[in-house]
Amino acid sequence: MSAAIRINGLTVRYGPLKALDGISLTAARGACLGIVGESGSGKSTVLRVLTGLVPDWQGKVEVGGRQLVGARRDLAFCRDVQMVFQDPYGSLHPRHTIDAILDEPIAIHRLGDPARLIPQALADVGLPADVRFRYPHQLSGGQRQRVAIARALLPEPSILLLDEPTSALDVSVQAEILNLLMAIQERRGLTAILVSHNLAVVAHMCPLVLVMDRGRIVEELDRDALDAGEVRSPQARALVAASRHVRSQASNAGR
Repeated sequence: MSAAIRINGLTVRYGPLKALDGISLTAARGACLGIVGESGSGKSTVLRVLTGLVPDWQGKVEVGGRQLVGARRDLAFCRDVQMVFQDPYGSLHPRHTIDAILDEPIAIHRLGDPARLIPQALADVGLPADVRFRYPHQLSGGQRQRVAIARALLPEPSILLLDEPTSALDVSVQAEILNLLMAIQERRGLTAILVSHNLAVVAHMCPLVLVMDRGRIVEELDRDALDAGEVRSPQARALVAASRHVRSQASNAGR
């Protein structure tokens, strides 16, 4: 399977802090790669470099065979690589209707008729048509994140970057959003990178998981190793233990 994303020796510094310390990774085309780690481990910085939100970095980054330089991203790149952010409360303009929010990428990328595309985008993420003329504050957290996913999918990207897309949602809604993302990724053949501090969330969607700590990749795990608890690094062991604790609490609460 060919690579959609290749990163070699990526280093990012914020002043004296080294957020990424020479990491290398490959995301296979059409597959989902998970990156997991505690807050501050550098996982979200990887996505920010790919989208051009980090202006200064060192290393080599290739997306679709194209080598990236600094923060420059042209319109074709932005159409092909889309991102869903962590907070659905902050990523949608509070004074714009859902119609206006979804119309923006249609206008920027000249995608076609909003009257046709917006209802279809809402249907693709399981939202009713009447959501179109509501404001974000009139929707639940899960509905807002579905709108954010619909917005990211409108340009028909080949790569979807997911920055903790369920962490701001109620536990009862997290599985719904993850299952939606899995279905979309498989149906459209998207390359996805899912970042989270929750190992259970990442393992649910991604067959391959990278564990990060202090700007470095400390372990690479496939789903079989995770299911068997075959982990080596102390960071991965801590994440596995935390994941089991959360699942146990959720199971007890549901009784």
